[in-house]
Amino acid sequence: MRIPFFCRAFVIAALSTFLAAQQPTAAELVKLRQQANAAMQAKDYTAAAAAWKQVTEGDPKDGQAWQLLGYSLHVSGKIDEALPAHQKAAEFPRFKGIAEIGRAHV
Repeated sequence: MRIPFFCRAFVIAALSTFLAAQQPTAAELVKLRQQANAAMQAKDYTAAAAAWKQVTEGDPKDGQAWQLLGYSLHVSGKIDEALPAHQKAAEFPRFKGIAEIGRAHV
């Protein structure tokens, strides 16, 4: 069965719009970082992990967010989820040392 070109184009356009809407803006990332930091100061590591996860999804090149996501998950007892975050953080030279410590304690 062949799908008409205009239908495929519509689906692609709709999917692109949906995916673009899912990416947080720079201002939203700043707000998420503030929420994550506030949650960490309050020792609410579950909320911190949720916010850091959104930051890493919005900016996968943020090594600090990966490191703090791993830490938050680790402290929350979510060791299986913490390990991949620690591994990702270790890919960033600035966070490699601290991420390796986190991975060693998993």
